[in-house]
Amino acid sequence: MQCLLFLKAGLRRSSPQAFLFFAFVLVLPLFPAEEGGCSYFISEDGTLLLSYTLDDLSESKIRRSVEQGHRAEILLTFRVQLNTYGLFSVGGEHLEFDVRRTAYRDQITNDYVLLLNDREVSVYRTWRELYRAFSSPLDYSSGIDIKESDDLTVKVHPRIIYKKLVPPFSLMYLIPGKHMYNLPWESAIEGSHH
Repeated sequence: MQCLLFLKAGLRRSSPQAFLFFAFVLVLPLFPAEEGGCSYFISEDGTLLLSYTLDDLSESKIRRSVEQGHRAEILLTFRVQLNTYGLFSVGGEHLEFDVRRTAYRDQITNDYVLLLNDREVSVYRTWRELYRAFSSPLDYSSGIDIKESDDLTVKVHPRIIYKKLVPPFSLMYLIPGKHMYNLPWESAIEGSHH
């Protein structure tokens, strides 16, 4: 009871700045530390190239998951909106696809394995080599042909899965911050031609 009285008395005397401070402290944990940047490029042959860089990835969480025999994953959902304006073509096309970079440890050979969209990309002997590759910028050729007349918008929804689970346990991803960080949708910026 004394504690409640103390809180009430403290709140009565608090200034607007103190209220803003407490609001900031309460909201801050809702946003994970992971941040990234997405850009897109048009190759010389007119193909859409995507690049995503994730900053402040938690190496300790990823390593713990991989060493325990689980998989860690960076899951990117790209949304591409193409609006074509020409003499005989008016309209748009909406495309959405996932790109997955997955890391795990082979329990038989003890090698570290890196996958891209469930295909093996590389095998590493040490954790340091795997983490360097896993956390490096992810460059991906979408296979989408872009014309100069196209009005292009690219968005990405990044998710970091520290402990990849399979059904029915995958429902645990719904628990905020437990096994997966959901980052907000972000707009990609246009980079220079590759």
